[in-house]
Amino acid sequence: MAMEQTAEVVNAAYEALYSHYAGLTAEVLEREIVELMDANDYPHGGGAVVVLYLIPQAGGAIRMLSCERQLAWDRHAHTTGVRALVVPYDLSFAAYRTAAALAAHGCAQAYARRSGYDAAVGQGASGALWGVGDAPLFAATGERVVVATAGDGVERRSGIAACRKAGLEVYEGAVMGEELGGFDEIFAITPQGVTSVGEIDGRVLPHSLARMVLKYLAD
Repeated sequence: MAMEQTAEVVNAAYEALYSHYAGLTAEVLEREIVELMDANDYPHGGGAVVVLYLIPQAGGAIRMLSCERQLAWDRHAHTTGVRALVVPYDLSFAAYRTAAALAAHGCAQAYARRSGYDAAVGQGASGALWGVGDAPLFAATGERVVVATAGDGVERRSGIAACRKAGLEVYEGAVMGEELGGFDEIFAITPQGVTSVGEIDGRVLPHSLARMVLKYLAD
C-alpha cells in the first residue's frame, strides 16, 4: 500500500475513533515509521511488521507507539497438527490490524485454549471466517486455494504470492463456515512461517500443500 493511501487509512481510523481529523500526511507518516524503526534497531527494508497505535493528544497531534514483529520465513517453520475451534465474533475495521482487533483475537484464542483446542478460527456474523487467530486463512481443495478476504497485511499478500509460485490457483473471497467440509486443507501464514490446521470441527486434515507453499514464502 502506498504511503499516501496508508495516511488516508490512518486519518479515517483516527476520525472514527476520536471524532477528530488528524490531517496526517504521507511525509509525516514515513518519518514516524523510520524513527520508530531506528528506535527499535530495525534495518530499513528488513522483514518487519509495524503496528501503529494512535494515541490522541492535546491539539489533535498523533503519538505513535510501535509493536514490531520480525518475519522469520527463512527458517521455514511449519507448525502442524493444530486443533482449531471456530469462534464467532465480529470486528470493527476488520480490514485493518487495530489494537481492538488484536485484543479480540487474543480473547478468542484464550477461549479456544480453555476449551481444549490449540487455536481459534474467527467467524463473523455473516458466517465468513477471519483467519486462524490474527493470521490470514487459506483454504485449499486440490490445487485451488481460496484466501479469506479479511485484512490485507504482508503475511496475506506474501502467502498469495507463494501459492502462485507453487503453481496453485488462487482465489480471493469469503470462506464461509458451512463450506469447511468441502476443503481438503486449511492453513494460515504467520510471521514464523505456515501453520496447518490438523483438525477442525472433528475433521482431520492433511498439510501437503502448506509444506509446498512454505518453500516459496521466503523467496
